[in-house]
Amino acid sequence: MSQELINNFHTKLDEIVLWRFQELSNIELELDSLLGNKDNISHKSFLLRGAIALIYAHWEGAIRDIFLEYNTFLNNLLKKEFIPLTKNTVFILELLLHPNREDQFIQTIFCNIYNLNKLLNNNSIVLETYKINLSDNIDESKSLNHKNEKKLKPIEDFLNLNTSKLQIINNVINTKSNLGFEELRTLLHKFDIIICDDIMIQRYQINQLLKHRNDIAHGDNAFFNLQERDIENIQIILTKIINLIKIIKKKLRDRTNLITNS
Repeated sequence: MSQELINNFHTKLDEIVLWRFQELSNIELELDSLLGNKDNISHKSFLLRGAIALIYAHWEGAIRDIFLEYNTFLNNLLKKEFIPLTKNTVFILELLLHPNREDQFIQTIFCNIYNLNKLLNNNSIVLETYKINLSDNIDESKSLNHKNEKKLKPIEDFLNLNTSKLQIINNVINTKSNLGFEELRTLLHKFDIIICDDIMIQRYQINQLLKHRNDIAHGDNAFFNLQERDIENIQIILTKIINLIKIIKKKLRDRTNLITNS
């Protein structure tokens, strides 16, 4: 069953990016045609601003849809499968409790989960010890304040392997219509995806794309005095964005194997 869910998820990922990459390739060709063209600067500026708006739309749309599909995969897994509680799936607990994340009590629970998760990286800490420690931590928290019992139920259900009725809500994925680097960092953190160097080095290009998109969306006459380097800079951003979508897509494909092979 898990392999069927994985295969379906991978197919959905391919569908999400395929048409976007095709359109981004057309934008690449359009940008190439603007280079060296000295005629009608105002028309070139119009085309460039349109290209920037489309590049951003595909950037935010791809990341949003990829994580929404990943969230669907996790929910399907919760419905159909026993999920072993290991260091590869503890982050699901945080996602299940997302509506209460701002609660000081829940923040404390998250901190304890995180610390226990770090302990599990030590091979001498066996899984059963981890489960017992987490259960004891929950019991202690409930004894301090019975009002917190409802918030802790998703963790207890998870520990008891009663996952069929659990649901990770889609609003855990929020790009805020302004997908800059910090919004991306927050989203990756929620889903326990490590920000590697390949992502970090794209920070400048992500924020530049967002700035240009916002300037255009707010009616700024950006790029009216068009220079060749303006076009070249957008070409660089486009290449980086395509590569970044590929990196994140691969990380989520790899994550599905970690979850189901735990």
